[in-house]
Amino acid sequence: MSISCRFFLVGVLLPFNFTQTYTNPCLPGWQYTNEGCYYIEVNTMTTWNEALAICRSYWMTDLLYLESKYEMELMPVIAGFGAFWTGLNDRSQESLFQWTAGSTLDPSLKTYFLDDKVKGGLKDCVSFNTRTGFLTDNDCAMKNFFICKRNRTADFFEEKPGYGLEQSPPYSYEQRSDLTSAKDACQSTKSQCAAVVPSEGLFYLVPGSAKIVPKASSMVYSRTECSPGYSGSKCEIWTKPVKCDCNSGIKTSAQQVCGAPASACDAAAGCLPSCSDAKESEFDEADLTIIKLLENRLFNNEDLASWDHPDNSQGEFIKYKQP
Repeated sequence: MSISCRFFLVGVLLPFNFTQTYTNPCLPGWQYTNEGCYYIEVNTMTTWNEALAICRSYWMTDLLYLESKYEMELMPVIAGFGAFWTGLNDRSQESLFQWTAGSTLDPSLKTYFLDDKVKGGLKDCVSFNTRTGFLTDNDCAMKNFFICKRNRTADFFEEKPGYGLEQSPPYSYEQRSDLTSAKDACQSTKSQCAAVVPSEGLFYLVPGSAKIVPKASSMVYSRTECSPGYSGSKCEIWTKPVKCDCNSGIKTSAQQVCGAPASACDAAAGCLPSCSDAKESEFDEADLTIIKLLENRLFNNEDLASWDHPDNSQGEFIKYKQP
């Protein structure tokens, strides 16, 4: 449903014109119920480990975990009939079955769990057959379809302190009086809203085109669909984190970041600003300026290796210190 709004006052068009599209909070292709968001994989069979890795590449998502008999009965409706990997397993301790999300099997579901002890073998991972309604342990190396679940209470926003809008939010940005309702509105209009930014007692819905920059004493609530290190429309791209040695005396420039090539560093890798967590008082003004500029480029997914800043043209180094 789309709603286009224009506000008039005594025949004058105010500078506030926006279009909202209210949708469910899930990614395209996911199923939505009051219990959460579900990704149903029915095209490619995977091992249990592979299924778990795919699910966890999404923000606050895990292999299917069932919290009630009602939710169990929903699965044939949203997934159809078949056998699907779930997060239930006893890999840590034999016969102690737990969901990968951290909870144990609800007592109301235990009558639907078939622990195949007779056949033995390495049957540590549990699938759910939506046709029979039973949970059955299997060899984790078996290949099955799978279901991922993101809980209905999941917060889709990553807090990024020390960042804010380059300028005050314009009047045309939609706003809310509290953070919760702003997040809900941003998630509902996710094709247009990339973040929520507080300013002067209000919470503004910010589009992806807005310029976010390092800004002291500010906060950005950035809407995200992928877990840290993952990107892509299906969170399928993994960028290996660059680990920085932040011992006192380590130096870095726009070409070398804590000893790693700058080209290997991006916002997902996070090698900056993790090495610049020292108190601002420990840096002189010139160093602090360059640090902020580098952080800004990372935040906007810009290439550090190609950065040519006049303050760094002579190969000037930034010294990162531990707090």
